Amino acid sequence: MPTFKVFPNKLKLNKNGEAPIYMRLIKDRKPTYLSLGYHIKLEDWDFEKSRVKKSHPNSARMNNYIAQKLAEAQGHALELEGKEKGINSKSIKKAVIGQVSQSFLNMLTSILKNCATKPKLEHWIKQRQSLENSRPTLEPMTYYLRK
Repeated sequence: MPTFKVFPNKLKLNKNGEAPIYMRLIKDRKPTYLSLGYHIKLEDWDFEKSRVKKSHPNSARMNNYIAQKLAEAQGHALELEGKEKGINSKSIKKAVIGQVSQSFLNMLTSILKNCATKPKLEHWIKQRQSLENSRPTLEPMTYYLRK
């Protein structure tokens, strides 16, 4: 199960002295960072509770937004872990952002279009037809190939 933490990045202060708010997700000891799209002054952030302090004018709205994004990321992580083995933090980030991982079949189709010789083409067309029912994605395959 991945761990999640929301924090302002002190190293990326803008001209106004505000830091961007990031969500860090760690899966298999590999961190991935996701910007939440908001900036906040460091004085307005409670580092112990990982929340916006009440001294900020929109603290309630920002805390609700942060809680919503955190719950969304945790929901995507649970959903992906239930579906497939070998997910990583980058696949969870893509799910939160809304990017769909490229289908293996789509990639195979693009390879078939670029295939030069006919015997190879016929072989790969047969392979593609046998894979159409399973609909595998690339991410679990690359995870197991790296091991």
